[in-house]
Amino acid sequence: MDQLHYVTELTEKIKVKSSEQSEDVDETSEFKRFFPSFVWCVRDFTLQLQLNGKDISEDEYLKNALKLKPGLSPAVRNYNLPRECLLHYFHSHKCFVFDRPASKEKLQDLDNVEENQLEASFVQQTKKFCRFIFENSPVKTLSGGYTMTGRGLGDVAVSYVEAIRSGSIPSMENAVIALAKIENSRAVDEALSKYEEMMKESEGKFPTETQEEFLNLDKESHSEALNVFMKLSFKDENQEFQFKLLEELAGRKEVYQRKNEEMSIRRCRAVLQELSAALEEGVRQGKFSVPGGYKRFMAEKKSLVDDYLKAGGKGVKALEVLQQFLKEKENVESSILIADKTLEEKEKKLAETKSGQKALHTRPGILEKTNLELQRSLQNEQDNYRMHLECWRRKCVA
Repeated sequence: MDQLHYVTELTEKIKVKSSEQSEDVDETSEFKRFFPSFVWCVRDFTLQLQLNGKDISEDEYLKNALKLKPGLSPAVRNYNLPRECLLHYFHSHKCFVFDRPASKEKLQDLDNVEENQLEASFVQQTKKFCRFIFENSPVKTLSGGYTMTGRGLGDVAVSYVEAIRSGSIPSMENAVIALAKIENSRAVDEALSKYEEMMKESEGKFPTETQEEFLNLDKESHSEALNVFMKLSFKDENQEFQFKLLEELAGRKEVYQRKNEEMSIRRCRAVLQELSAALEEGVRQGKFSVPGGYKRFMAEKKSLVDDYLKAGGKGVKALEVLQQFLKEKENVESSILIADKTLEEKEKKLAETKSGQKALHTRPGILEKTNLELQRSLQNEQDNYRMHLECWRRKCVA
């Protein structure tokens, strides 16, 4: 027991608080909150567990060893100081005593001795010790109830070692703050990975038919990501890292929203390209360059739009792409309409001219000339329209 003098220096080698005022504050009462249980293991125990002629337990043996002596002499103070520290700093105390593990001869080569060759009492005591550790040792936690992991313990150890190397006194508060930054950064990364994992799986459902469907996928992934963060994070003061996560998730949501929209646009254009193939071919072949062609063109366009609206799997950009497609066809539609009106008017005039030939028999030369001019004018209009249409078609192809 007298060899445990290092416990008397604990308050000088480590601090609970990091504030400057803590240098003048007695923190000894705080250590009991953070220190583990004290387990005293005495090996090669040859004494009898007796006190005043009565058998005592191992714990009673330790309790007796921790008793303080009365008096104020230097020798008494030196005797009492480590015991006072052990009683004051550690919230519980346990003792185990172990007999010698083997005979003197076997101790010379103990590493190679099989377990069945060890002393039965030693094996029994060892199993008792292990059982106590496994069943009674609480999970290591930090202030705030955060459960320490092996990785986190390693980070804390590094911060302690770095503090000692730099000549400063390790602060438990600073170590927790540093660990919180490390663990919370990891929590953000893990949460983002979870979001990415779920959204990549959801890409198989792109393009979604509605924006609401996409938002539901994002909401589900966002919720799972937040659960991961909340599970792994601790001491996130002012929700600094949680806000960082929310910002990152918002950015990644935009990325997947663009993917969803782009897939919708590609799908819609593919559907329109397939459905409009016959209409485009009709325009190229001059199918609508005849009287009544505009009406026929509009009927086929309406049929195309109806078929497009019935097609599934177009996604959130269905109407927008359709509007863009119809706008692109406005020039063609206008050209067909103008040509159709011109052709119908020329044909009407030609019919009126033919029906009035008898009335104009006194002027055969004028009638013949007028008729010929009308025919040529009509043919010219048709030729001009076809030329205009051909130029537009070449431009579209180019």
